[in-house]
Amino acid sequence: MNSAPISVEQWKTENAARLVECRWGCRITPEACRAYQSRSSRYVKHFNGRRNPFTRANAEYLRCLGPDPCPHATSDEEAHASRSERAFRNDAASIARRCLGNRAREVARAVSPDVMLSEARWTRSLIKR
Repeated sequence: MNSAPISVEQWKTENAARLVECRWGCRITPEACRAYQSRSSRYVKHFNGRRNPFTRANAEYLRCLGPDPCPHATSDEEAHASRSERAFRNDAASIARRCLGNRAREVARAVSPDVMLSEARWTRSLIKR
């Protein structure tokens, strides 16, 4: 893995062959296209004043699914599988991040003089006159 950051122009020249034309008027990688399609539900419940809702396509995907589907469109099953896999990974990662963040806040609260100085004088733990 390259540790040095590269500029946008360098990335575009290196990945120009991988970019695909999107119906939204931009060029993106196939991975980004699949991630976009699996980000949220493709269909929404539409009540429109009726008792029983009916399902309609989400407005975000009308261009992708349009009169004829985009050649890069994924099936509903693939999008759902990708969404659930990403949600599982994010849950595991977010738990670890929360634990690290909580621990860092505890340490900062215990050793930061700013925190101690902002306490009321009668409750200051380590600062005495």
